[in-house]
Amino acid sequence: MTFSVDVPLNTSLADLDESLRALLLRELGRHGFDGVGVGFDAPTRDWAAKLSRPTVALFLYDIREAETERIAEWDERSGPGGKRSERPPLVVDCSYSITAWTRAVEDEHRLLSQVLGVLCAYREIPRDALAGQLADPGLHPRPVRGRAGRS
Repeated sequence: MTFSVDVPLNTSLADLDESLRALLLRELGRHGFDGVGVGFDAPTRDWAAKLSRPTVALFLYDIREAETERIAEWDERSGPGGKRSERPPLVVDCSYSITAWTRAVEDEHRLLSQVLGVLCAYREIPRDALAGQLADPGLHPRPVRGRAGRS
């Protein structure tokens, strides 16, 4: 007997990246930082050498289950085939290294300060900035939150 698991397409991390990009571009533009790029590459010398505009790099370096947010109850769903149990969504903490890249160090610090201000001002990504599956409240009822800190 062959056992298989049907794993649905999950683009949560890509959707999180696009949500963060949308929030930062919107808010940085409102504060006079128009034309800033937002990328998710690991900042290397080669990568930095190719930049043609001020850029914020958000490098995802750690993903862990948010154990304090774990949902223990399975959902009971009724459908045409009867009742079935669905596993609750996995809640994870995603840690990003955030750097700013410009021609002058002073400009990097200004840009990075503004990014930190935006991220601290929004403890949850606003619904209008959420992308993809994260924007569907039926699929992801929990807010996308952030916190500043060290790992």
